Amino acid sequence: MLTLSARCLLPAVLLIAACTKPWSSSYDYTCPDGYEFTIAFSDTENPGDIAVLEDADGMTKLPRAPSASGSRYSNEATEFFSKGDEAMIRQAGKIVHGKCTTH
Repeated sequence: MLTLSARCLLPAVLLIAACTKPWSSSYDYTCPDGYEFTIAFSDTENPGDIAVLEDADGMTKLPRAPSASGSRYSNEATEFFSKGDEAMIRQAGKIVHGKCTTH
């Protein structure tokens, strides 16, 4: 028999599980300026078409963008670009965090 607290928590746990997005992969980055973030790539209909950047301020959805080399995801305000072992974040066209590496 479930206790009262378990019965109260069960609907919340089920709701959270139903809202979870499937991710094919995610990577944790640290930048020389101390900024840390995670980038996760979608595993939905078109794997890799969407990335989600998560940092201390929350989550930002970034659609895949054209790139001559490397991986680029961008919305109107934020851009994530990676090539090899390094990544950078741009906002308003300016690099705000560069030379970020996975850990």
